[in-house]
Amino acid sequence: MRPLALLVALCAFCSCGPSSPMGGAGGGGVAATGPTWAHDVAPLVSEHCSSCHAERGIAPFALETYAQARPMAAAIARDVESKKMPPWMPGGQTPALLHERTLTAAQIATFVAWSENGAPEGDPSRAAPLPPPEVVAFGSADVATDIGADYVPDTALADDYRCFLVELGVTEDRMAAAFQVTPGNRKVVHHVVTTLYAGSSKAALQALDAQSPGPGWQCFGGAVPTGSTADAVGSIGAWVPGVSAVRYPAGTGNRIPANAIAVMQIHYNLAGGHGPDRTRLTIELVPKTSGAALQPIVGLPLIRRNLEIPPSSMNVVQQNKFPATVWSSNRFPVDGDAWIIGVAGHMHLLGTRIELVRSDATGDHTLLDIPAWDFHWQGTYYLQQAVQLKATDAITIRCTYNNPGTAMVTWGEGTNDEMCFGTLQLVDKQPPSPL
Repeated sequence: MRPLALLVALCAFCSCGPSSPMGGAGGGGVAATGPTWAHDVAPLVSEHCSSCHAERGIAPFALETYAQARPMAAAIARDVESKKMPPWMPGGQTPALLHERTLTAAQIATFVAWSENGAPEGDPSRAAPLPPPEVVAFGSADVATDIGADYVPDTALADDYRCFLVELGVTEDRMAAAFQVTPGNRKVVHHVVTTLYAGSSKAALQALDAQSPGPGWQCFGGAVPTGSTADAVGSIGAWVPGVSAVRYPAGTGNRIPANAIAVMQIHYNLAGGHGPDRTRLTIELVPKTSGAALQPIVGLPLIRRNLEIPPSSMNVVQQNKFPATVWSSNRFPVDGDAWIIGVAGHMHLLGTRIELVRSDATGDHTLLDIPAWDFHWQGTYYLQQAVQLKATDAITIRCTYNNPGTAMVTWGEGTNDEMCFGTLQLVDKQPPSPL
C-alpha cells in the first residue's frame, strides 16, 4: 500500500512567485544552499503526497510539479512539522504496523528547511529518478463488479456517506486472497469500507435502498442502522487513497460465504471536486484446491453500546473489558487461543482517542492507540508481527470524548450520535512471521 498523501488545507500562499530571486537555483539563478525541490523534496512528495495530490486525486490541489508545490511550501512545512500530515492515526504504544504512512524526523526537517530557505527549485537536470509507487500484486479478477449506477454525491453536503448493495455472484464458499477498489471519481471518493452480508439479508438491504431516493442509501455510522435484521458475515476490507490493492497476510484468506452480498460504504468528500462516481470492486479468489490450506480471518467485534456522554464535558472515558470467556466463545477451538493480525477502531465526531488493550498476568499491552482521533481518517491496520491472544487474556476497548454541546450523547447511527467500536482480525494458529 502506498502511503497516504499530505492533505494540507488550502491556505495562505507565500508571496514569492516562481521567478523570484528567492527561488534559488532554477528559480532566480541564486545557488541553493539547502534542500531543493528537484533533488530533495520532489522524491518525498512523489512517495508520500502524490497519490492524493494529483490532478485527479482526492486532495483539493495537486503537488506534482514545482509550480504547483511552491505556493504551498509554508503550509506543507507547518502540517508535516505538527504531524497533522500525512494522516497516520496510530501512535502511543501501538505495535509496529505494516505500510506505516509516516515521515522520519529527517524528512520533516527537509520540508521545513526547504520552505524556510524560500522553496528553491534546484537543477531539474540533476534530479534523481522519482521513487515509483508501492504496488501490491493482484492476480486474476475472479469477481468484478461495481456500485450499480453512476452516483452524484450531494453537493449540499461537505461529506456524503452512501451505501450501495453489490452482487458478488459467488455461489459457493470461497476464500479471497486479495481485493482492489477502484474509484470512478478520485476527486470525491475519500474512503470505502466493504461489508459482507448473508444472502438471506438481501431483502432487508433492498428495503433500505428503496427507502432512499436515488442509488443506495445514506449511512454515516455504519452500513445498516442499529437493529437491522441484515446479518453481517464478514468484511472484504477498506480502501483509502494511495492503495493499489490489498492482499491478505501470508498464510491467511478471507472467507466469502456462498451467495454472500456486499455493501460498499463510500465516503464522498466534496472539497476536491464533484461529479458522478461509479466505484468498482474486484476480488481475487483462492483456487478451490488450495483454499483449505489458508487460515480464515475472523473478525472479533469489541463494542461499548451503553454510551453516556454528558453535555459540556471533556475527556469522558467509556470502556468495556471483555474476559476470554466472552471473546473466545464459539469462535475458536476449546483452548480459545488465537493470533491477532489486524486491528481497527471506530467512533464519530466527538471522539478524541480510542485504545484497544490486551491484558494478561504480566500487565496491559497496547494493541491499538489512536491518541488524536479523526473520523475522516480511519481504517484497518495490519501488525508487522502477529500477537498471540491466549485463552486467559482479557481485551479492553477504551473511548474518550469531548462533548461541547448542550445535550447528552448516546450510541447511534446518526451524525450527532456516537459509537465505541473496535475490531480484531484473528486467525487460529500462528501465521508466518513477519506477516
